[in-house]
Formats: sequence, C-alpha cells, structure tokens
Amino acid sequence: MTDFGRRTGQGDMLKATYDPIIAAMQALAATHATQHRSAGTDSIKLDDLAAPDDNTDLDYSIFKHGLTPKGMGLGHFLKDNGTWAAATDQRAIHDNVNGEFFAVTPDLTPSYTDLVLLEDYNASYAKKFTTLQGLQLRNLVLRPDPASHDWTKANLTADGSWHTLDCSSIVPAWASFILFRVILKDNLVGSFITLRRYGDTGTPGVTRVTTQAANENIDAQVFIACHKAVRWIEYRATNTTFDTLTLTIHGWFYDYTT
Repeated sequence: MTDFGRRTGQGDMLKATYDPIIAAMQALAATHATQHRSAGTDSIKLDDLAAPDDNTDLDYSIFKHGLTPKGMGLGHFLKDNGTWAAATDQRAIHDNVNGEFFAVTPDLTPSYTDLVLLEDYNASYAKKFTTLQGLQLRNLVLRPDPASHDWTKANLTADGSWHTLDCSSIVPAWASFILFRVILKDNLVGSFITLRRYGDTGTPGVTRVTTQAANENIDAQVFIACHKAVRWIEYRATNTTFDTLTLTIHGWFYDYTT
C-alpha cells in the first residue's frame, strides 16, 4: 500500500477505499459454504461431486453419522455398528443347541405316512425331529437315573379320594404321557392306587396297581396320559396305612405334529 500511495500520491485515501473491498470479500468467502449446502443459492448435489478417495473418512459408526463402508461383494448385510456380516440360516441356529425345543401344536389324532426322525440328546431332551406329510409323532424320552422316588406315602394322600399330582417340575410342556414306576406294599390284599389323566371322570381310562399278596412289594411301570400344558394327573389310593407307596417318573412321551 505504501508503494502504491507514493506512485499515485493518494496513499491514505486509497487504503481507506480498499479496506472495505477486502472486508466484503472476506464476508463473501464466509458465506460461500452456506451457498453450496442444501437449499442454498448455489447448492451442489452429492452425486454431482467428484468420486471420493478409497478410504474410510465418510464411513458411519456408532459414534458418528456418515456413508456406508465399501461393500465386500459377498452378499453380506450391514450391521448397525458399521460392519458387514454374513447372514445366518435361522434353522442352523437350532441345529446344535443342547436342550433346544420346538413348540408345536399337539394333535391327538395321528395320521400315517412317511417319517424321517433325527434324534440327538442332551441328557434326556430330544433336540431334532423331522416329519413328512403332516405325520403326528410321539417320541419317548427317558429320564436319566432319578436319585430318589419323586413321591412317597409321606407326601401322597391315601384316603380313597381323587387328588391332583403336579408333575411339571419334572416333565416338560407338551408331554402327552408320563411313564411312572409304582411300588406298593401293604398288610392287606387288594389295597391299590389308581392313576388317570387330569379331568377324566370315566373308569375305563384309569390304571390301577393293586397288592395281590399281604406284605409283598408290588412293582409296576405304567403310562398315564397327562394334561399337556400343566402336566397334571390324578390319583386315588385306598384309605389304608401303606407300608410302601412310591411314585417315580422314568420318562414321558412328546407329541410332535407338523
């Protein structure tokens, strides 16, 4: 500015004129970015810009917004943490899960057709099954080595009346039959315990275990239909003081229906 002023002889006056121009240019530069933004006077669309560099500068993450990372060409999906992952076959998730169950609708009316049954066990629990043509399947599951009797005369009521026996702490949902071991001993002949499905009232469907000799153990295994949702049955024992009266669950049947 000094040299310019000496040449023209108007140094101070030209500086005063020039400074507002500089300030105006600076103000214009400050608004330049705003003009190119969306709804600005000179907005630029993203897809009209030059191609970006091959880097992660615009990738999004859980910490910031951004563009997606470059695809891998493997058919993967993008997770919300900004990474690609392979899709999982939902059937495969259950293939090798110990104790995995499939909830199915029970049906007491079986049909007959081709069957494929694939069984695998974690303890006593069946994991996999396949049926064809809408077949209903009952699958026996044996309980592994009970440590003691589940019920004894101390927690059974022998008074000649029907009582509910809740087996749900042992037998899982959707079991249709329960395999019991029954042991009786009494000093009388003809003492008995009768078992039936919960809610039944007729006599043809009951199962009875009876002492056939005094002071001798009667040992029997019986299948009793149970209420599938709650796993209850009913029992009735003669009004007598048994020497031995025990019930032990050894297994159950599952109903599978496709």
